Amino acid sequence: LNRAREEAETTRQRLADAIESIADGFVLFDHQHRLIQCNSRFRSYWTYAHLDVPPPGTSIADVKAMAINSGLVVEEHVNESSEGAVFLLSNGRWVQMTERNTREGGLVVLYSDITDVKNSEMARRIKALEESERWIRVVTDHVPALIAYVGADMTVQFCNKAGMAAMASLHSVNTWRIFTNLSFTNG
Repeated sequence: LNRAREEAETTRQRLADAIESIADGFVLFDHQHRLIQCNSRFRSYWTYAHLDVPPPGTSIADVKAMAINSGLVVEEHVNESSEGAVFLLSNGRWVQMTERNTREGGLVVLYSDITDVKNSEMARRIKALEESERWIRVVTDHVPALIAYVGADMTVQFCNKAGMAAMASLHSVNTWRIFTNLSFTNG
């Protein structure tokens, strides 16, 4: 009997060590979807935001509500075709949540930090936008008529070469005042 207890304790400790070694946030919920166990990575999301970590026995619905109501989760993006959601946390990190059912009806939830992936996506999008803007500028500079992009605040964001030449050659003081009252940020 003592040997069986020792083996059970060794097995339990191995499992706890394995869960703790996971780089992702890990949470195990029982068949009633109440928190049983979580690792330090999951707890760190909460402690970094100076929040109390949900204690064992907390329902998954309450864990989600606590995360949103406390401000830990700033944004939530749910894709119906995937198995989870993506969250922007208050510390600026992006986390992807993946849920898996256990055989007994419980739930394992992994929170994977995808900040680097999101930052790479954003950098690619910015680069593509900058390239598109560059091409628009090249094309509009070759149009022999004044072309200007005016922002919502009525500042000229861009004026093509023909437009700049036209404004430079304006002789009417009143017309020139109209153009100089606009704030040029030609870049």
